[in-house]
Amino acid sequence: MTTSQPLPSENGIPGAPEMRGEMDRLKTADPPPKSGYHQKQKQSECVIIAPKQLGLFSRAEFRQEAVGLLDQLIPGLGRLVVDFRNTLDVDSAGLNTLAVLHRIASHMRISIVLMGMRDDLRALLAITKMEDMFLWQDAEPS
Repeated sequence: MTTSQPLPSENGIPGAPEMRGEMDRLKTADPPPKSGYHQKQKQSECVIIAPKQLGLFSRAEFRQEAVGLLDQLIPGLGRLVVDFRNTLDVDSAGLNTLAVLHRIASHMRISIVLMGMRDDLRALLAITKMEDMFLWQDAEPS
């Protein structure tokens, strides 16, 4: 009884033509930009709108977007404004997300401003001793 074996390619390695095609595709792809190229100018202020419910199911996307904005700010001068005008609820996962953002921003010497936060949510931050971690701003007229 004979067993079937893959036929060797030109260089004797089974599957090599497929690998060679993949290598050719990678060679023609645009190279990644080198460090220092295509850098955006840093900003002094960015605004992010907090979700209606900042909690377990919205925290990852919110944190990812906020950290991306922090990277665009000028260290030592920048401000990230978090617009809470449409936010109705913040749970423990949302509070943790704010604490993480504060830690990241403080390492970058960037201020986080909470704008338009409802009184009950502000009281929640006061109860959890997080009120002094942030700057506060009243909601601007729409």
